[in-house]
Amino acid sequence: MRYIDSHAHLCGTELYDDIKNIVARFPKNQIARVMLICCSTKEYLQAKQLIKDYDCFDIARGIHPESTNELRDEDLDNLEVELREGLISLLGEIGLDYYWVKDNKEKQRELFIRQLALADKYDLPIAVHCRDASEDTYKILDKYHQTKRGVLHCYSGSVEMMERYVRLGYYISLAGPVTFQNAKTAVEVAKAVPLDHLLYETDCPYLTPVPFRGKRNDPNFVIYTAAKIAELKNIEVEELNRQVTVNYNCLLKGKDGKIS
Repeated sequence: MRYIDSHAHLCGTELYDDIKNIVARFPKNQIARVMLICCSTKEYLQAKQLIKDYDCFDIARGIHPESTNELRDEDLDNLEVELREGLISLLGEIGLDYYWVKDNKEKQRELFIRQLALADKYDLPIAVHCRDASEDTYKILDKYHQTKRGVLHCYSGSVEMMERYVRLGYYISLAGPVTFQNAKTAVEVAKAVPLDHLLYETDCPYLTPVPFRGKRNDPNFVIYTAAKIAELKNIEVEELNRQVTVNYNCLLKGKDGKIS
């Protein structure tokens, strides 16, 4: 059994200072790969060091919607410079967040669309952040994202919206909340999402799964999320992990895991 954490914030957090201890536990927990989510140049530089030191990491880079109001003209130019280095496997996380800030929706949508254009230009998949913005997110992806290669990370929407995203071609990634006692919608989504469109993640250091809820999260805890999803889908974890590995490779490399 080999696990893949498809979304982890190891850079720019307290986890980066503890990375040796975190990675040292990977063999015991059979953690095969981890996607490093970088929302700033500082985090990207740290991720570049990590992929030199370890062979289990991939890099994602994007401008988070929460940074919309602080966005400078040169930030997108700098992002494109980083994309040209060829070290980034996924553009993200990008998207819309209407939960925290509600008076900049048009600016968020513009930033999202501009980054989708970069993803298409450099033939990169995307990781989508969507909070309280399901309909706008869907409409933008449908209209502006040419490749339709990406993942709705830490998915928290309805089964019906999940099915719409899947019909477009996107993967759905579930995180620790699917293990929570009150996780009614997440449980319904886990049962309903097609296995060939499913990923799982930690979104660490946040959203630690049961039985460690409330403690600091890291990729080693993804095994508990995977176990819960397998239970809900009434399959063995081995079967889940085999398909998730295929899905992850297809997300990064295109259909059937081959470069598109």
